[in-house]
Amino acid sequence: MVLHERRAGVLTITINRPAQKNTVDHEVAVQLAAAVNLLDANPELSVGVLTGAGPQWRHAEAAPLRGRRPEALLG
Repeated sequence: MVLHERRAGVLTITINRPAQKNTVDHEVAVQLAAAVNLLDANPELSVGVLTGAGPQWRHAEAAPLRGRRPEALLG
């Protein structure tokens, strides 16, 4: 559900759930946390970009991430 690609110091993290408008549920939060940990652990990566697959993004479900690390949602 969460894809990541490394290129030239940038880690692009893609929520790949277009049919669900890229909503963040528990499983996606776990995968996002793993991707963020990958970014934190790799000194060759200096930028992270979060995006969603498809034309829609449901902001309401992503709102709990604002200002918090994804693992905070696992609580």
